Amino acid sequence: MAIFSCKNVKIIRQNNVLLENISFDLEKGDCLGISASSGTGKTSLLRLICALDVPKDGTLFFQGQPYEKYAPQKLRQKIGLVAQKPCLLKKTVREELMYPVRLRDKRVQDELFSSLLKSINLPDGTLFKRCAALSGGEQQRICLLRTLLAEPEILLLDEACACLDTTAKAAVAKLLQKKRQEGLTIIFVTHDSADLKKLSNKILVLEKATLSYCGTTKTYFTEEKK
Repeated sequence: MAIFSCKNVKIIRQNNVLLENISFDLEKGDCLGISASSGTGKTSLLRLICALDVPKDGTLFFQGQPYEKYAPQKLRQKIGLVAQKPCLLKKTVREELMYPVRLRDKRVQDELFSSLLKSINLPDGTLFKRCAALSGGEQQRICLLRTLLAEPEILLLDEACACLDTTAKAAVAKLLQKKRQEGLTIIFVTHDSADLKKLSNKILVLEKATLSYCGTTKTYFTEEKK
């Protein structure tokens, strides 16, 4: 059974059709890369998936059940979004990372936080830094860790690695691959074909409000070479 399905979804904003007839399925552990030009509706699609909006037409399914069967808050506990522009709400990095842990009534020691920071190429000292003093790339990575600590079943990334240098991006890619092996399903938006090839096993391409491609990464890049 697919962990997530999108069936004939249509998105309209201010009488403009952003997307229509969008359908795809994801299995647990899939990584779907979404490629689209600006203004194509990719961010709107992510907002639908994490239950921040509803489609004009069509239906979304989580674990075989239509979204209407779930309370939106319940879906947002299962589907985490890391936005393109990082938003940190607490004073320090430690407080930021503790927030999802406390929501889940779990106890975590700083050693775990230090290990996670190391996994995304940030030093231990980052844990006690003020969030406002972090660079854009550092903030993006902290937002990613905060979302992962909430233990979602589906992770949405809206160009969430756009500010990262090559080394940091490689560290994040390694962490995401590890999470996929543990069963996390990932949907990410990118303009970088190298990211599509390296991270995804499925690709969705949006053009002029519709799907121009939806299938495996291997087939996509094979067809692109022809």
